[in-house]
Amino acid sequence: TGIAGSVNINNNTVNSTEISNNSSITAQANQAGGEAGSVNLNTTQLTLDNESKISASNIDDTSGKGDVNLNNLDNLTVNNSEISASTVDGEAGSININQNEDSVNNINLESGKITVEATNDGNSGSIKVNSNNLTANNNSTISASTNTGEGGNIDFQNLNTLKLTNNSDISTETNTGIAGSVNINNNTVNSTE
Repeated sequence: TGIAGSVNINNNTVNSTEISNNSSITAQANQAGGEAGSVNLNTTQLTLDNESKISASNIDDTSGKGDVNLNNLDNLTVNNSEISASTVDGEAGSININQNEDSVNNINLESGKITVEATNDGNSGSIKVNSNNLTANNNSTISASTNTGEGGNIDFQNLNTLKLTNNSDISTETNTGIAGSVNINNNTVNSTE
C-alpha cells in the first residue's frame, strides 16, 4: 500500500540495451492502495526478445504515474515480447516513445505487443509513438483497451511508413466503457499493408 520507486536506466544515453530470455524491467504495485513508479530508459538501440517485457502496473492507483518512457531511441525491436502499462481498477500509466525529441528511425514488432490496459473498472493510459517507420508482423499488436472505463488514445507522430502483416493490428477497444482513438500524423503514410 506504499509508493513504489521508479526504474531509471541510463541517465546518459547508451548505445545498446537487450532484454532477452524471459527477462523483465518492471515497476509495479502488487496490492490495492499501492502507487506504481515509472520505467525510464535511455538507449539508442533497444531489443526485447523471447518472452521478455518492460512494464508498469498497479491495482487501483488513480495517480496515473506508472508510465513507460523510452527515450533517445534510433531502433526498437520487440520480438515475441511486450511493453505494457496496466491497471485493474485505477489509472494505468502511458507508454511514451521518443516524445519531444528526434523520431525513432525504425520500430519492428515480430509477434510483439505494445499495450495499455485496464482490466476491470479502471481507465487505460495512452500510447504515444514518435517514429519514422513501423513494421508489425505475425500477430503483433499495438492496443489500448478497457473493460468499463475510459480508454486512452494511440498517437503516431512523424510516421512515414506503416506496415501491418500476418494478422497484426493497431486497436482501441472497450466492452462497456469509452474507447480511445487511433491518430496518425498528417504526413502521408507511404505504405500500409
